[in-house]
Amino acid sequence: MNAGEPTSHAGQASEGGQPYPDALAGLAAEVRAAQLRARVAANAEMLRLYWTIGRTVLAQQVGGYDGGHGDASIVETVAADLRAAFPGMRTLTQSNVEAMRRFAAAYPPHDDGTPAPLPGGGALTWGHVRVLLEELDDRPTRDWYADRAVKHGWSQNVLAHHIRSGLHARPRVIVDDLADTALVISRSAADMGHRTDLDDVITMFGYTRTDLEAELAAELGADETDG
Repeated sequence: MNAGEPTSHAGQASEGGQPYPDALAGLAAEVRAAQLRARVAANAEMLRLYWTIGRTVLAQQVGGYDGGHGDASIVETVAADLRAAFPGMRTLTQSNVEAMRRFAAAYPPHDDGTPAPLPGGGALTWGHVRVLLEELDDRPTRDWYADRAVKHGWSQNVLAHHIRSGLHARPRVIVDDLADTALVISRSAADMGHRTDLDDVITMFGYTRTDLEAELAAELGADETDG
């Protein structure tokens, strides 16, 4: 073999007897899985930090602290002081700190003082959490959407759309079938090298959401009749 030529491992077996391409594919899958676990863990830690910041703001408000900067509120003061201490954290804006305060208020700690469970088990991004806080007032409905956003891989825009369309009030089987069908199509498009959000899927095939739900309902009715 000449210098500089690529090494071919086709047909070669690794030490354990497994063909090298299969071993390499297994390692690649392990790397991707580890990367995903690391991202989820880091995301959960960030959400817990934001919750803690929100709890601190709430405690300072209850204690009557006015921010100490003239007319500035405690939210403004915390945002400014944290940005000064951590200039690389671009998320420490006044708007975000106010959202952190609302986050902590919406998810109070348990009676023993331990933190509340994170929405979606900590697998949602901060953007998803802000959508939940801005669009919904009650905890059970927020948890319903958070769980399904994780299960079906909804983007922030898809989550907001489903909340505004009242998805939680529809028959459960239609909701899950619709989300699963869209997810399969979206993943298939991704496998072919195309990027698509779940809210693009129905439009891609010339449907309206009402059309697809009607077809699903008809199929369910036919199944019940056949049974």
